[in-house]
Formats: sequence, structure tokens, C-alpha cells
Amino acid sequence: MLIYPPLVIQQPMNKRTGQFKRICENPLNLFEPNPEDWLCYPAKVGKLLIFVYFHIEFFELGFSMCNLFQLADDSDLTQSLTLYFFMGCPAMFWTGFPNTQRFFYDDEENGLFIGATPTGRNLDILDI
Repeated sequence: MLIYPPLVIQQPMNKRTGQFKRICENPLNLFEPNPEDWLCYPAKVGKLLIFVYFHIEFFELGFSMCNLFQLADDSDLTQSLTLYFFMGCPAMFWTGFPNTQRFFYDDEENGLFIGATPTGRNLDILDI
């Protein structure tokens, strides 16, 4: 990933507290992301391949991932996917999960995890 200066990204503070709750239903059955509103960062984290989808509202956090995680290359994209993560799901999506601000689903049948956090500019919801 190349970032050409001048580029100013004002990332919100993330104190990394809280936890993700395990849920029993695949969240992708309730949510279909509009491709016009989402970007994907294919991250290579050790041996894991993670597709991090972030809503354009969170582009600062999404783009700053290049400082934390290696961008997956073409050869990495041929391996099995480990995790889908959605950062900034719409409020209507959360009606199915009233007491959960961030969660994950273990899709044992397909051997992957699906995680999500809600939308909003109050980013302490992203603390993990």
C-alpha cells in the first residue's frame, strides 16, 4: 500500500478495553453490505488471511491498518480465509443483537470467523 504525502489522517483514540461476545447466528444472514459504502483491507496477520471491511465513514482507521498489518498479496489470496471483520455496521443491523456492541460468530461449517462492530463516530465501541 502506498500513501503519498501530504496525507493527514486523524485517527480516533482506541484504548482497547472490552471484549467481543460470541453469537449463535451468522451476522451475514442479517446484513448485506452495499459495495458503494465499503472498502476491504486484505490483511496478512502471521499465517492468517483476514478480510477487514470498513465502512467509508471509518476510512482513517481502515487506511491506518497498513501500519499494523501486512497487506495480503496475490499469492496470499489463494489460501483459505480465516476471518471476515466488518467495522461500522449500520444501526438497523444491531436490532438483532440488542445487548451486544461487538461480536463474533464461529462458522464451524466453513472454518472461519465473522466479527463486527457498529457504526457511529463514538469509537469507544471499537475498543477490543
